Amino acid sequence: QKGTTIMSSVPSSISSRLKKIPEHLRIFILFSDDDIVVIRKPPLLRSVRGIATSNHHPPDGRCDEQDKINKRANQNDVKQQDESASSQSNVTSTLMSMQDAWVHAIQFYRNNDDAVNAMNTYFEKNLEDLLKKDDKEKVETLKGHVLEVMINLASKPDEALGSISRRGTAFKKYVSRNRKTLLPSYRGAKRKRDNSADRMMLCQQEKKDHLIDDIVDIVFKILCTKKNEIYSQSTGYISTKDEESADGQLHLLTKVRDDESITKLYGILCPPVQEHPFYVIHRLDCETSGVMVVARTATTASFLSKAWRDRDRVGKKYVARVKHWPPFEDEGKTCGSIHLAVASMDNDRIKWGIKSETNGGKPCETQWKLREEETTHDFITLELTPITGRTHQLRVHCAAIGSGIIGDSLYGEYPIKFDEEASYCEKPSHILRLHAECLSFPHPSSNTVKTFVCDHGWGNE
Repeated sequence: QKGTTIMSSVPSSISSRLKKIPEHLRIFILFSDDDIVVIRKPPLLRSVRGIATSNHHPPDGRCDEQDKINKRANQNDVKQQDESASSQSNVTSTLMSMQDAWVHAIQFYRNNDDAVNAMNTYFEKNLEDLLKKDDKEKVETLKGHVLEVMINLASKPDEALGSISRRGTAFKKYVSRNRKTLLPSYRGAKRKRDNSADRMMLCQQEKKDHLIDDIVDIVFKILCTKKNEIYSQSTGYISTKDEESADGQLHLLTKVRDDESITKLYGILCPPVQEHPFYVIHRLDCETSGVMVVARTATTASFLSKAWRDRDRVGKKYVARVKHWPPFEDEGKTCGSIHLAVASMDNDRIKWGIKSETNGGKPCETQWKLREEETTHDFITLELTPITGRTHQLRVHCAAIGSGIIGDSLYGEYPIKFDEEASYCEKPSHILRLHAECLSFPHPSSNTVKTFVCDHGWGNE
């Protein structure tokens, strides 16, 4: 997206966080408009924010290496959290479900001091953004109401807490239905009866009151933070930071205004304002680099999701490198198709493998083509086009036909050897040689096909 920078003066803390992200783990914006953002995702960066694990296999099977980096970066914080939690309760002494962690998060704030500390921490961290929307008086009012909801919610009997949803929309409906008990001091806009229409309407002299939405939103965010903290202490999982995912970095960039140094590092986000989260349409495995598109509105997300689901003019092209490829080396073929059904492995919740359709495998097709100009005696470069979109499809197919993709820690014969002592800022010498080079899809506004290309940048390595 060409043009002048329209990003603004950013809180120094956000700007500093973006600049501290190592170059090899930064996204770069290839294109952006009101509907979509197209980025280049580097290898070893998650597509979306989530919860990582300290175990060898992460929950989504996408990034063993990044999870280990996360573990090292957060282990001191986790230790402090463990000590703090153990002194107040034993709720994290055994493994628990996410719903259990949610209930314990609500119970945690039965101690009024903890509720006050959590509320103050949130407002201190987000004060600048809050003051952009409201004046100081309203922010102070907001603080009082947030604390009131947290304390009243925590005071409910244990048997009632299980029915409180941890899903955002449902939680907001719950608080709204129970406003009289959770927020007795709150008074919304005055109402009067419109006899002609026989319905309730707001007084003309008052603006519509959105304060209740802000209150519930803040309470929900505070509870989610505590829920993830409790869950991580119980299971060994660690909530990822914004810096550790593609959509997380985009989220940070929405807080940047008129900072040319950030624009040079990440590209131009146009327009820069994004009040709601980005909508991730598709993902790349953590180890895989390449082109990704995210939607900026719910309408756009619905349009693109349907295009992906119906395979409506959506095209993907990957580049991969392998050590051995028998169809070329033994048979002299330079192109072909792979038709092998795949399914998750019974003895491994992460890996997928070849399994016949009669035994539960899902039909799977990959077209391949030799890139002779990028092939040497050390490696063979392939252009891969997935006709279907199964989990780990390209990696499984390449492993089934040849030696697997170079650097593949799950399926290849030449996996990545992760260095436990490697620095977070140090660019790894070996990465998965799989890159999403080209992505085509219909643009939500024009309905015309747009194509975005991004080179892998491997050279002859």
